[in-house]
Amino acid sequence: GKPFGSVLVWAVGIGLVCMMLWRLSEAVFGAAGPDGGKPLKRLAAAGRTVFYGVVAFSVLSFAAGGGGHSGDQQSR
Repeated sequence: GKPFGSVLVWAVGIGLVCMMLWRLSEAVFGAAGPDGGKPLKRLAAAGRTVFYGVVAFSVLSFAAGGGGHSGDQQSR
């Protein structure tokens, strides 16, 4: 409802997508540093990829107008 509120929500959503892509690259290619290519580090990066993807989807859905109403209000 504030003047730049929707712009900020979109910016946060895009930032989360960028974080997801960064973690995806770490999962595929390995992270920086001497232990970055270890399977456990890559698995952790893959888990973070899923987390950021879910949160980004939620934020961007809200920004696109899919959120803001409770389930009870939508059913009416």
